Amino acid sequence: MSDGQKPPFRKQAFLFAETCEQVRQLSLTLAAGGVPNALLHGKVEQDVRNKSMQLFKDGKLAVLALSDVRSRGMDMKNVDVVWNFEMPGSLDTYIHRVGRCGRNKAGESYTFVDVKDKPVLEKLRKIIRDAGHEAPDSLDEFLDNI
Repeated sequence: MSDGQKPPFRKQAFLFAETCEQVRQLSLTLAAGGVPNALLHGKVEQDVRNKSMQLFKDGKLAVLALSDVRSRGMDMKNVDVVWNFEMPGSLDTYIHRVGRCGRNKAGESYTFVDVKDKPVLEKLRKIIRDAGHEAPDSLDEFLDNI
């Protein structure tokens, strides 16, 4: 574009982490890689939060790095992907996080998991199966091999 502005991003993502420091580090890493992003956590001033959310809504940011505190009550329709830097300890928190994507359309979610997450992941697989769906192959493979 001739005015130097970047076009809106076609896919936008939320990147969740547990702590303010993790959110800050992830945001810095993304920025170092040239990914336009902003961070939202409990220590970010309200006016900065509002500006960041507007930039994201306008498609000027590819990623919002978030803590769970800042995600509650947010209704962003343009979130295509949710990344979890780690599996939250609560299944309710996980469901709330991944529920941020798609919003009346297909969305994607990705979660970095560890052996310590097995109890929560087993509960997740049971919920999926009890709802009459098949668990993702990657979830079955992980749980069946640890």
